[in-house]
Amino acid sequence: MDNIKISILCPTAKRPNELKRMVYSALKLAEFPQNLEFCLYIDRGDKSYNSFVKNFPSKNLKVLIGPKMWLSGMYNSLLALATGDLLMWGGDDVVFMTEGWDRKIAKNFEAFEDPWRMMFVNDLTHGSGTWANIGFVHKQWVNLYGYLFTPHMPDNGIDAWITSITKKLNRAHYIDDVVIEHRQYRQGKASIDSTYQQ
Repeated sequence: MDNIKISILCPTAKRPNELKRMVYSALKLAEFPQNLEFCLYIDRGDKSYNSFVKNFPSKNLKVLIGPKMWLSGMYNSLLALATGDLLMWGGDDVVFMTEGWDRKIAKNFEAFEDPWRMMFVNDLTHGSGTWANIGFVHKQWVNLYGYLFTPHMPDNGIDAWITSITKKLNRAHYIDDVVIEHRQYRQGKASIDSTYQQ
């Protein structure tokens, strides 16, 4: 377990404070923080992250700077940077709430003979347990499908797509006791901003 690396894939735009909150909550509550890797997609020309990236104390931060594109495209592009055994998707508006969350996720994958599964967590939203707003797959998922999210869907719907596919295959697993809160404006937990509007 202490050798399992998790890559956290996170597109982010104009929200350095939210990103810091996400990153440091993940590190603080992880049992093996040295095994976390943060892969960020930042829009070309967005200078708001310069200080954070420059001063981040770990080498486990990778940044891909590129043009504005669909959310599915950003997540799939980040696969070029990710070296983890497990791949997590989540935005800069999530906060890790469970001690040892990384160990619990890894143990859920280890409970099965094959890696082609999707784990999703309690995000404390109205749809918790229904959609994989925040989830994990093994790197073998990408080796099999060629991408994380179907590239024909832009934004809303990519979590529904991966949830639907894995549920039909009986390979979707909800982990209620791992809480990673989605502090999103639709849940009344954040103010709408230009990033949400885009």
